[in-house]
Amino acid sequence: MPNINDDFVHRNNIKIFEKKIETETDPTIRKTLIRLLAEEKAEKPPAVSRKT
Repeated sequence: MPNINDDFVHRNNIKIFEKKIETETDPTIRKTLIRLLAEEKAEKPPAVSRKT
């Protein structure tokens, strides 16, 4: 069952990959980061039920 931490990790992974791609100059690492970003974006964000 997804929890609030899963949503946090999902959103932060996207931010981290985007930021690293901006500054990475090594073509091999950039290619890997772009692939990882695409995979993370393709994943459906976890459905989080927030209890108030």
